[in-house]
Amino acid sequence: MKELGIEVLEQKLGLQTGSERSNREVYGRRFDNAEFIKKMRMLAENGIPAQIDVISDSPFETIDDKVAIMRLYRTFSEAKRRIPKRNQLFAFMDHKLMFYPGTSLFDRARKAGYVHETYIEDVLLKRRTVRRHYDIDVDRVMLGLFKASLRMPALTWVMRALESKVAIGMLSSSPVLWVARTIGAVRRSRIFHAEAGGYLYARTAAATPAPPAAE
Repeated sequence: MKELGIEVLEQKLGLQTGSERSNREVYGRRFDNAEFIKKMRMLAENGIPAQIDVISDSPFETIDDKVAIMRLYRTFSEAKRRIPKRNQLFAFMDHKLMFYPGTSLFDRARKAGYVHETYIEDVLLKRRTVRRHYDIDVDRVMLGLFKASLRMPALTWVMRALESKVAIGMLSSSPVLWVARTIGAVRRSRIFHAEAGGYLYARTAAATPAPPAAE
């Protein structure tokens, strides 16, 4: 499409998780992280923006999965280090894992006790999947650090140091999460994204041609 002169305004992709195990065993997706990074570099080198959705707050992910997610984020950031305006080419949207009736994941979550009798009324019918600015846990902290590293490459050294169970456990601690929530409240979450997905709507509005003026 690029070679034919077609302007690609944006690609929307579903990474879901940086853990290949979780993608395979929880979401039923055979996902190759190395191939993902390779293809994202191809988009970036051609100046094609990409909005990438991730799913967080999964009760089925282990601390090993969190380490794998941090490793993918760090590898992604390092691979794009020399690409101009890389932080403007990639937008990562954080979505809370929600369970929908009729899916195998819903049945699995119900058996595990994660879905209660009023789950549909209390959760599915009352909120979006896009996480609110104050809805912060270790997944949101890792994603926030990763997005900051797209602007400040030196942070990849910090991310590398966090690729261990002990470090991820520290990120999950109450003091660290309290600091993250405070930052999110003060800045209204430029790092963590606004609750309504403001970035997505702004990009969509900018890409939509204005209606012709009335004569």
